[in-house]
Amino acid sequence: MARYNGLNETLDTQVNDWAKELSSLTPPHGLIDYLRSHGIARNDFIERYRLGYDPGRDALSIPYLTAAGVASVKFRCVAGHDCGSIPGHAKYMQNSGNKSRLYNTRAYFDATETIGLCEGEIDAIAATELVGIPTMGYPGANQWAKYGEFWEVALRDFDRVIVFADGDAPGLECARAVVACIGTRATLVRCADGSDVSGMCVSGRLEELRGRAGL
Repeated sequence: MARYNGLNETLDTQVNDWAKELSSLTPPHGLIDYLRSHGIARNDFIERYRLGYDPGRDALSIPYLTAAGVASVKFRCVAGHDCGSIPGHAKYMQNSGNKSRLYNTRAYFDATETIGLCEGEIDAIAATELVGIPTMGYPGANQWAKYGEFWEVALRDFDRVIVFADGDAPGLECARAVVACIGTRATLVRCADGSDVSGMCVSGRLEELRGRAGL
């Protein structure tokens, strides 16, 4: 299997193939509905983040991009069923052996004094493209507990880190743990009850979210 800079060339080719699959979809389709419901269905967003469609998994493909290429890929089921009710099936999937990473590390290079941090890939895209804050996504509370002290080191290059919290108790608890790790440079921004970054953006509450972030 060909590799370059520690990355998998075959995976990069697969990402291109999945992107072509997505571009060929026409509504109504669960993936198109999903992207629209999160405010990221614009072609320029899809192309920038190299989003795609894996028909075998019936899932959105979300590549983790670096300057050298694709480091790994996660998948989000868009089949429209209750993923938890199906044995051996999950809403989010990835290939075995994938390392825990921050998503959208391009934000590190695009940000100046302020950078955003949120849970999950889709909200990281929404915060970057719609809220206007270059934002990286972390893969949940458990992974932050394991690797947050290492990821925090990279965030020391910024004067302010805006940590977005989902508008529920688990989301707030998770964000508080992230803020505690980062310290006084972190600002916790809680989304409206029952919502998240992309949810507030598509429901007409973008300016409210920006206000909560002090923008």
